[in-house]
Amino acid sequence: MTPVTRQDASRRRCLFTSAGDRNIVASWIDPRRPRSFDLIVAYYGDDDAIFADLGQIADRCVRIKGGKYPNAWNLWRRGELDLSRYDHVWLADDDMRIDPSDIDRSFLLAERHGFWVASPSHDPAGKISNPFMVREDGAHDIRIVSYIEVTWPLFRADRLEAFFEVFDGSLTCWGVDHWFARVLDSERNFRFAIFDCISAINTPDADKGGQREIGRLISDQSLADAYRIAREKHGFSGVRARTLARMSLEWDVRLAAFGDRPGPAPAITLVAPAADPAPADGGGEQPARRFPSPLPEEIDLVRRAMSTARNLSLFGASWILPLAAEVQPRRIVVVEADRGACEALVQDASLQDRLSPSCLTMLHADVGPLSSTGLPTGQAGMARWRAYPEAPWATWRLVGEAPDLLIAAGQFRKACCLLAYMHWHSLGVSGGRIVLRNATGPSFDFADELSGYFEVVERAGSYALLAPRPIRPGDDGSHAGFLLQRWLRDVR
Repeated sequence: MTPVTRQDASRRRCLFTSAGDRNIVASWIDPRRPRSFDLIVAYYGDDDAIFADLGQIADRCVRIKGGKYPNAWNLWRRGELDLSRYDHVWLADDDMRIDPSDIDRSFLLAERHGFWVASPSHDPAGKISNPFMVREDGAHDIRIVSYIEVTWPLFRADRLEAFFEVFDGSLTCWGVDHWFARVLDSERNFRFAIFDCISAINTPDADKGGQREIGRLISDQSLADAYRIAREKHGFSGVRARTLARMSLEWDVRLAAFGDRPGPAPAITLVAPAADPAPADGGGEQPARRFPSPLPEEIDLVRRAMSTARNLSLFGASWILPLAAEVQPRRIVVVEADRGACEALVQDASLQDRLSPSCLTMLHADVGPLSSTGLPTGQAGMARWRAYPEAPWATWRLVGEAPDLLIAAGQFRKACCLLAYMHWHSLGVSGGRIVLRNATGPSFDFADELSGYFEVVERAGSYALLAPRPIRPGDDGSHAGFLLQRWLRDVR
């Protein structure tokens, strides 16, 4: 069948996809307004009717087997895809659920900031293959990163051409992202960006008949084998996914891209005491008891650990706050996922009598709905989960200090501990300690899982006192970064 072609020479933007029979390409088009980009579709299915339908909406539609990377590369090397016509070329999966206006916004942000590779963040409502790509709510709009997943990267056209000069078409998806990150030296150039102000949904497999479209082209084992062979042949290695910087949009760029649309609600909010605190005899609402009452030996361990602490960070350890008031540390930063617990604590008159206003900072971390045990239910709040272990560190940076004792007794306990380890070493802090509310089972022990970074000084009941280990020679932090991404999804 003859390819459909009606490209507009005035357009400097291109959206390219390889489409199968379950594509949602039509949803990218808003028929009420002119399109700012050429839509090029490589159809790899066998249904003439679907090809004809795609031809009606695309500026160019061709029939060619394969995924979007080898298809775009093959068209380019045969002279059928002239990248020099464009400023930016977006290689997107055919099941990307995104508002048409956000397509234009993504192009605009990439153009305004000169990004080489960019991507909308992944909405947690969709399929999450790499949690690093999940939308991160906060005061920023964009993350400058070392890595962009293969799903829907938006390339500056000359940088895509530079990658295609090296690419050999052997990889369909797995490993392409690491390959172009190495070719474009993402860790040094600071030109890779995730747009947290724009998100798209990666359609779940269940919505596509239970099988990924790529599975109709090639098996997972073949994908893995191809990635291994390409690494060995071309000598590239994987890139550690990490955030290099965060940035907010200037007011004029935000206005041009979003108009008056409000930004996301903050994941972290400061909870201040009311003008009239609740009486100490229980006149106000008290926080729900989510965990068993601590044992005497656990209380003793916590008291002894706090006896020498000057700066204290508490995660979900509301029962410990009255004990901390006995010790009178210089500063306490508390992070709680339960808003009611935060409000009850800051309104407790007995605590206010013993702690000066400058001593206590109470932060509420909104991680989504909580179960009766205090853990997040479902993945609705996944975009905010990272904010929980990160929450106190902005406060510590603001006052130019760091905690010498951290008590992890709430959610995301392993991530809280590992992030503290990373912050302490980056700040040159020595002598820090962690009291961990441990979790153990037939096949897991949190303290043991953290043993590469902490040694257990003492155990008492379900609590363990941990001390950071020195950084191992040659450790570039990549393994810690990998573990952190995993543990940010472990809500315990």
